[in-house]
Order: sequence, then structure tokens, then C-alpha cells
Amino acid sequence: MTAVVTGLVTTFKRYLARCTRREQMYLLTAGVLLTLTAGWLLVWQPVFNARAASESRLQYAEQNLAQVNTLAAELAAIRNDMSEASTQATSVQPLPQVLNTLAAQIGLPVSSLEPAADNQSAGVRFDAVSMPLLLAWLAELESTPGIRIEQLTLSPASGTQVAGDAGPVNASLRVRGVTR
Repeated sequence: MTAVVTGLVTTFKRYLARCTRREQMYLLTAGVLLTLTAGWLLVWQPVFNARAASESRLQYAEQNLAQVNTLAAELAAIRNDMSEASTQATSVQPLPQVLNTLAAQIGLPVSSLEPAADNQSAGVRFDAVSMPLLLAWLAELESTPGIRIEQLTLSPASGTQVAGDAGPVNASLRVRGVTR
């Protein structure tokens, strides 16, 4: 390989030695211009194109970040509003009153309601109530924010029971108010 390069350099030197001083200057100028053009097309132009593409991607990412920050702020505001609403809802009515109101809305008679000393939980008992009404009340209770059922005991009510029918049931449960 070095022999080939050395041979080419020697041949080029001989060629330049045969040329006049003016032709040598023309060849030197042409070589410099050719080198600059090749450098521009092969190095600088791709660098500029990559930089322009990077700036475009950066602007797109900044726009997406602004949208995400806006959505995050909206979500935080909604969560704050929801937590304030649930705090206000649970602080406005004590847990036993909420339980009694929900039972009355469904039409379910409460046999006993025993609030705990800390006013954060309550025991509720139903005697001989319809299973569908009880299940509707439990579903309503589960969908109420800030309330959690801790314990539930169901037993068939003593008395008449028709085969295939759920019949009346006795239920007792412990409910806790959840503060966030």
C-alpha cells in the first residue's frame, strides 16, 4: 500500500515539474477549492442538517412537555377539589348519620347503630331484612367515598324461608370512615 502511495506521489511530482509556474498555481487553487467543496458537502452540511433536525425535535419535546405540565396541573387541581369535597362531606355529617341516611334512602330499617368512641367507626345491625335491599345498601355504601366496610356477618333470619328464595337475613357490620 505504501509503495502505491509513494508511486502516485512521485508521479504527481514529475507531472508538476513539467508544468509551468502558472499551471502549478491553477492546480493548487483547484485542489484547495475541491477540498473545501468536499469538506462542505461531506462534513459541514450533514452537521448543519443534524443540528436543524435536533432543534426541531427539541421544539416538539418542549411542546409536549408544556402539554403534560398543563394536564398534570389540571389533574392536581381536580384531585385537590375531590379531596376537599370528600373531606367536607365526611366532616359535615358524622359517620352514624351518613349510615342512617343511606339506609333510609334505600328503605332499609336499621335495628341498631352503635358509633365507636373515636367517632371513626360504627357498628350497624339489621334484623330480618330483604337480601336485595341489603345488597343495594352495601353497594351504595361501597360507592360512598371515605367509607370502608371492615367486617360483615350475614345469617338467615329465623322464621319462614321458601326454597329457592333468599328470604330475610340478619346482618351486622362494622364500618370505618377513612380520612385522607
